[in-house]
Amino acid sequence: GRPAFDRVLFYVVSEETTALTLYETGDLDRVNLPPIAIPLYKNHPDYVHSPFLRGYYYGFNINKAPFNDVRIRRAFSMAIDREEIPKILKGGEIPASSWIPAGMFAHNANIGLPFNPEKAQNLLTEAGYAMGADLPEIILSFNSDPTNRLIAEHLQAQWKKTLGVTVLLDNMEWQVYLQRLKEETPQMFRLGWGADYPDPDNFMNLFTSTSGNNYTHWGNADYDRLISEAASEGDPEQRLALYDAAQRLLTETDVPIMPLFFAAQNLLIKPTLEGMAVNAMDLIHLKNARRTDSIKGPSCTPNNESSEKC
Repeated sequence: GRPAFDRVLFYVVSEETTALTLYETGDLDRVNLPPIAIPLYKNHPDYVHSPFLRGYYYGFNINKAPFNDVRIRRAFSMAIDREEIPKILKGGEIPASSWIPAGMFAHNANIGLPFNPEKAQNLLTEAGYAMGADLPEIILSFNSDPTNRLIAEHLQAQWKKTLGVTVLLDNMEWQVYLQRLKEETPQMFRLGWGADYPDPDNFMNLFTSTSGNNYTHWGNADYDRLISEAASEGDPEQRLALYDAAQRLLTETDVPIMPLFFAAQNLLIKPTLEGMAVNAMDLIHLKNARRTDSIKGPSCTPNNESSEKC
C-alpha cells in the first residue's frame, strides 16, 4: 500500500549538541544523545536505550616503533581499566577486551587482556622502557568528535598514571583522517565497526591480511585460516571454538588492536512517530513509519510545508 509519508527529510548535523537543540525546538523527530546529555534525559518520556552491535577499538600500526614490539602493545592494553569507560560515557556501554560484540554468536567476555597494572609495567620494563623512560614519542590519532576526545583524554590519563607514558593527541576531520589511515597509518589510531549483518564473520574478517579495513599492517596466516574455516563451519560448537581461537590471537597473542567497549544506542524519539522500531544494527526502516498526531509539526522545507507532507 501507499506509505504514510510523501517524503522524509534527514538532517546531516555534525555537532550532536546542535542536533539535540533541533530536537528540542521540534525540528527533528529522532536524535542521538551525546554523552554529556544522557544523564539529563534518562527519565524523559522520549528516551530510548537499546543494544548496539558496534565495537570501538584502538589499533596499532605494528610497523611503527614502539608498537612493533608486541610487549608494548600488550602493556598498553593491560594498562586500561575498561570498566571506567561507561562511567564517563554514561550510556550503558559494555566494557570489552574481546572483539565479537555482546548479543552476537561467539561473543566471549573472558577473552582479551584484563586490566593488570603490575603486569603492564613489567612488560614495559622488559621492553627496555621502565615507567616510560626513553620511550619514543607516542601520538594517538582520532577523528574529530567530542566523544572520541573524551575517551582519548581518559585513556591518556590512564597510561600516564599506570605506565608513566605521555601520549600526545592528534585529531583531524573524518575525510582527512581516513586518507591518513590509508597513506601513512599513525602509530595508534581510533576506529569502530558496526554490524553489516549479525554474524561474527562481519567483525572477525576485518583483520584478515587481505582486508581493506585492516590498517594495523598485521597479518597472521593462522588467523586467516581460522576465519576462513569458521565462515563455512556448520557445527555451532566447532564454529565457536574457531572464533575463540581467532579472538585470542587478535586480542591476547599478537594484539594488533585493543578493543575498548561495545556501544549502546541512546536516543530521543518523538512519541508521535511510530513504526520505526530501534534495532541492534541501527537500521532505519521507513516502510511502516507514520505519525499519530493530527497537529502540524515542524517545517521541513524553507517554504514551510507541513509535516503531513514530510
